[in-house]
Amino acid sequence: MILRQSHIERITLYYKHNLSKCFYASVKFTDTCKHFEFALQNYLTLIDIRDDGYNKKDYQYINGKYTVSSNTGFRKLFLKYKIEYEGNILVLPPDTIFPIVEDIGYPIQYVLYLFDENNELYINLPPDKGKKRTFYHLYDLALISESLIGTLDILMENENVYLSDHISKLYSNINIKIVSVLQKFAILYKKLTGLTLSVRIISLKDINILGVSYPNLIILNETLLKYPITMLYTYMIHELIHQFLGIKIRFTGSGRWFLLESITEYLQCVFVKLIGGNSLFDIMLKKCEELYRSNFDASKKISISEYNENNNEREYLGLICGKGVLVIDMFIEKYGCNEKTLKNITLDLLNFKDGVTIVDFEGILIKYYGDGVKEFFKKWIYTADIDIGSEFFLLERRKSV
Repeated sequence: MILRQSHIERITLYYKHNLSKCFYASVKFTDTCKHFEFALQNYLTLIDIRDDGYNKKDYQYINGKYTVSSNTGFRKLFLKYKIEYEGNILVLPPDTIFPIVEDIGYPIQYVLYLFDENNELYINLPPDKGKKRTFYHLYDLALISESLIGTLDILMENENVYLSDHISKLYSNINIKIVSVLQKFAILYKKLTGLTLSVRIISLKDINILGVSYPNLIILNETLLKYPITMLYTYMIHELIHQFLGIKIRFTGSGRWFLLESITEYLQCVFVKLIGGNSLFDIMLKKCEELYRSNFDASKKISISEYNENNNEREYLGLICGKGVLVIDMFIEKYGCNEKTLKNITLDLLNFKDGVTIVDFEGILIKYYGDGVKEFFKKWIYTADIDIGSEFFLLERRKSV
């Protein structure tokens, strides 16, 4: 017998930072629920579960999932659990402090109440009312003890940029006007998307990634401070683009990685071109071509749209960082893209509230460029084992620009 899990209306988490790192969560259902399954991250330990009459409920724990069942049902459940590890808090997506439920095909409202908010804990989502934060994507919430943040600390609010003293000195020593570069990005971001940029850029030690973007937050690996030019133009600008493509605009389905990463890589090249000119743009595209060539044998058997997270690193480098970026450049060379069209495309993307698929994106381009886009996508996005070959004259074409 398969038990139906009733619709979840809201999951609310109450957190008192100074009280033994305990969490109190309530799960509200849209109707009477008789069966509920959820999971917790492995660093969280469940203490007890109670129903809406505050009666203690028995539960089972099987294969990493907690199960609560009742013949009479319940409209609410209250969970109490705590963090097991000692030390400062660092909870970054895909980790979470919320109960985890399976994808149920509709958005769940998540609410966080932080009762003793202070300067010791940084939360990337601003409160919408008092101590309340509301969001709809579980893995958007990041909590970081301020003591863990490294020497990189930049705040961007609209077109204003605020630097920590260390970063100001670091870029002054190499004669790079980082404030000017970031202001130019913020102005362009607003011009093309109609949105203002509000983001904090920090570094952390002991993380196994070089850069990642969350809502209002970018985290870079502390080791990148040894290479300030690379950190700015390769990683910081890339993650700033993800504040729109990946956070404001969600991608889903096959072709997601092309939409998320190849387009971001190309826009990063375009922004660097605005700062450093055609020669720097050529150098960056040449690196993409080298990634494509050196990984062609490993990646030629799948198309760009077929790549997913289960594929290997060489396929990622060849298809997404290499061929995908070059294909976008080929498209721009073939069809062009003026500022008005780019702004219209960004507005169309914002209309997709449940995520943009590769077919959705193709449809948007057809709207502005015509049916020839179908053949282009069929050949370069949906088909495997087609070498760009002589169709991509990188250096020759750029010499005439």
